[in-house]
Amino acid sequence: MKKYLIPIGIIGILVLWAFSSYNGLVKQDESVTNSWAKVQSAYQERADLVNNLVATVKGAASHERETLEAVIKARA
Repeated sequence: MKKYLIPIGIIGILVLWAFSSYNGLVKQDESVTNSWAKVQSAYQERADLVNNLVATVKGAASHERETLEAVIKARA
């Protein structure tokens, strides 16, 4: 009877180790997925802000054009 306890104990330890390793791998996979989601979110925020930047530059260019036209008319 004692000769069966050692192999059963070793198999039990290996099974526990396998479950623990698998859970650790799943946890790391979720961590990587979460990190990539944060990166993609940051990229999306930047992409959304580009339209605001373009609108600001257009407004500034319009103001500069109006100012230049006023200066040209004043000189004429």
